[in-house]
Amino acid sequence: MVYLLSNTNALPWEWGCQHAIAYKGFSAEDYFEQVFLSYEMQLAKPNPAIYRQLLDETGIRPEETLFIDDSPENCSVAQTLFGISTYCPKAHEDWSHLFR
Repeated sequence: MVYLLSNTNALPWEWGCQHAIAYKGFSAEDYFEQVFLSYEMQLAKPNPAIYRQLLDETGIRPEETLFIDDSPENCSVAQTLFGISTYCPKAHEDWSHLFR
């Protein structure tokens, strides 16, 4: 299962849904089991409460989870406090090897 946990607000999320995610008629629901948006949750990464809420709502097990984020701090909190495996890609890095 794939979940999205994003620090965003309504304007960029709506734009992204209309112009990026909507490629060939797809929607966020086609890509993600569930979407967790910081502005809706009133929390933001790296606050540990946002990770706890995601874990509680989804029932996923931290030791079976891979968290991919562009912030080393966000990855550090997920890994250190919850035991979640993390990957923090470098700018312009091809990280498709994670899905082979």
